[in-house]
Amino acid sequence: MFVKEIPGILPAIAVRRAILPAKIRPCIRMEKRKALAAQRMKDYASGIYMRAGGVIDPLPEDVSWFVKDYHAYYKCPRVIT
Repeated sequence: MFVKEIPGILPAIAVRRAILPAKIRPCIRMEKRKALAAQRMKDYASGIYMRAGGVIDPLPEDVSWFVKDYHAYYKCPRVIT
């Protein structure tokens, strides 16, 4: 990606502003952090933690090989030594 230099702004800042998508900009990032903090407090107060995705379980028969391999890797028993 080519970025034009903006007069009066350091090139690194100009590059950073041009490359960062809107979802990572500071004001939007702060809103997201506040929402995550509120969810964490809610989870802590209730003692039940909201999950965000994870490994499919049980695994359907008609999934692709990649999902089967992913499931086999992350659902295999682990031995902690």
